[in-house]
Amino acid sequence: MADLCVIPVRGVVRADGFSFDRVSKTSSGAPYFVWRSPGYWLRQKIYHRGRKEIKREYDKVLRETKRVKIREDQAAYYQQNQDRLKRKSRDYAPLWRLKYPAHSRALIARRRTRIAHATDATADKAIIREIYRSAARVQKCTGIPFHVDHITPISKGGRHHQENLQVITARLNRKKSNKIL
Repeated sequence: MADLCVIPVRGVVRADGFSFDRVSKTSSGAPYFVWRSPGYWLRQKIYHRGRKEIKREYDKVLRETKRVKIREDQAAYYQQNQDRLKRKSRDYAPLWRLKYPAHSRALIARRRTRIAHATDATADKAIIREIYRSAARVQKCTGIPFHVDHITPISKGGRHHQENLQVITARLNRKKSNKIL
């Protein structure tokens, strides 16, 4: 038997053409070398190449059957850890803005552009500024964060107009997202 203190490197070839694969253990725990015949790797390659389509179909069916289970597991996990996940997301946002300042500025600029294009000629900018100031005043008085919300979201075709703006709590605004209530 070969000296087990000296472990050959994978791919080393013996004089008879067999190549070293790995060290394994018997059921009693004794180590032994696994050597592969010269045609082993070629046979493996041919076998797996022929089974690619079969494996692809099998994986597709498996994914479809597990998709429902995965969604249920994700929903259950979210319900159990809802507060922790929201806190983690809230804590990560400022770090993300510091880590990716260029991307953050681009997102802010894109939002400003959307608002600028959504502002029509009949909008009174002084009234709109006053709505934003009133949100800041209410926030300062109550200590609760307030946002100026678009009643019909810009993404749904709403305009940046004083008649389409309302002051609501930040929590309610985040919950509402881009829905029309």
